[in-house]
Amino acid sequence: MHTVLFRTFISRAYWYALTALALAPYLQYGYLGLSKTWFAVGELSKAKDMLILAMEHNNYSDNHAIYKAKLHTLSQNQTLNIEVK
Repeated sequence: MHTVLFRTFISRAYWYALTALALAPYLQYGYLGLSKTWFAVGELSKAKDMLILAMEHNNYSDNHAIYKAKLHTLSQNQTLNIEVK
């Protein structure tokens, strides 16, 4: 039961993130949504890649520090060889 609900939630989150990217690929929100979705299903390398893209498309300096901290936390929890700039 919970597995079906989780898959439904992830499918919707993935769809919304892709829709956000289709509508505004120049903003960070779709990339951040995909990062969270990939993280939720255990695809940490893809989550890292999307988080880096979110940082690159970030328009708000306050968010950059938050994304940098998330990326750092992700790199501390896994051995992905992430370089935080």
